[in-house]
Amino acid sequence: MQVSFESKGTVLREVKVGLPGSAITQEVNNRLQQLAKKARVDGFRPGKVPMRIIRQQYGDRVRDEVIGSLIQSSLPNALREVQLMPVSTPEITLIHDDNDQLEYLASFEILPDVTPTPVAGVAIEREVCAISEEDLALMIETLRKQRMQWRSDSERAAEHNDRVTFDYTGTINGEPFSGNKGSGLKIVIGEGRMIDGFEDGLIGAKADSEITLDLHFPANYGATELAGKAVNFAVKVVAVEVGELPVVDAEFAKEFGIDDGDLEKMYSEVKANMQRELDIRLKQRAKEAVIEKLLELNSVEIPSKMVANESQKLLEHFKQNMQVPQGKSGVDLQPSMFTEQAERRLKLGLLFSTIIKANNLVTDPERVRAHVEGIASTYEDAASVIDWYYDDKERLAEVEGLVMEENVVNWALDQMAVTDKPIQFSELMARG
Repeated sequence: MQVSFESKGTVLREVKVGLPGSAITQEVNNRLQQLAKKARVDGFRPGKVPMRIIRQQYGDRVRDEVIGSLIQSSLPNALREVQLMPVSTPEITLIHDDNDQLEYLASFEILPDVTPTPVAGVAIEREVCAISEEDLALMIETLRKQRMQWRSDSERAAEHNDRVTFDYTGTINGEPFSGNKGSGLKIVIGEGRMIDGFEDGLIGAKADSEITLDLHFPANYGATELAGKAVNFAVKVVAVEVGELPVVDAEFAKEFGIDDGDLEKMYSEVKANMQRELDIRLKQRAKEAVIEKLLELNSVEIPSKMVANESQKLLEHFKQNMQVPQGKSGVDLQPSMFTEQAERRLKLGLLFSTIIKANNLVTDPERVRAHVEGIASTYEDAASVIDWYYDDKERLAEVEGLVMEENVVNWALDQMAVTDKPIQFSELMARG
């Protein structure tokens, strides 16, 4: 067997394989002789068909089968000889086929050789944040608003922060449109849930009153057939309610699991929960900063078929998460919609794996355990959650992967020129 290869760019390779024609001829003759023993041809008894006729009727088909078998059996050996590992099924092109020699070309993509750019001294910003007394006070206020008590007032003219219950009918040029009616809707004036002008238009209205609102749908409205159009709403106000915030006292504390109503303990637990969420966000933001820096520093070409396969996986994952029935998505979902995301994921995966291998980074079982316990701490039965992870190797592997990603991030930050960037707690949380 003769083997040679040629590079066609960063990831495309072509391997040429030559096999002696005698091997093909011998195998074809063997198979035709076996076939002659049982072939049925009109005018001849089984086993008595002349080889000339057997060859005429079956020779081409048998030769194609033999060539296919030889290619299938020889290609793995050829790839080992040139030390190449395809990332997808090679495309085979027959170059030459006669009694003297068989030549074929295998075209395929391989993973690129990646040497990450050194990160020592590279400038990067890391967000830092400390929870202030003001942040804690705002959180307590948020918790109070979540437990707002609403009192109906039939004589009250609606104001900002009041809750209004209403029915509505909308028309465009006097004609109804899809979703133009609603009943029993409740909104708090000022929360911005409705289109511009709707909530302000309710100010001053009382229960059992009727008003009309002439507005415009935003130009970027989700329902494109309505975007930018003038609309008239006939609104029937059903009720106006005034919000009453609960007092921060022992009873309030008990609603958050502080059985003895100790307010100091409640404040301490609320702040601890804020700190846990803050730590998670800061870690995620640091990880995002490192990822962006690695992508900025390293140009990596990913094999097109790997990108296509990953795009298909992301599409299927999207459909499962959205519970989209087959063929009923409402939009033409295509793998190409996920190409950019797929390429980014594959680049990061290749960069991370190369860094891990080059720097002998390993997962620490104690850190994995701590990570699992951190997840479990948010559940009532933490022990069962921990067991749930350790009872399944795949679930635990996901956590190990996250811990290894943290290893890479910490490795990078240890070498980079890090500048701390203070950020307000409220701003960080608002980013989601």
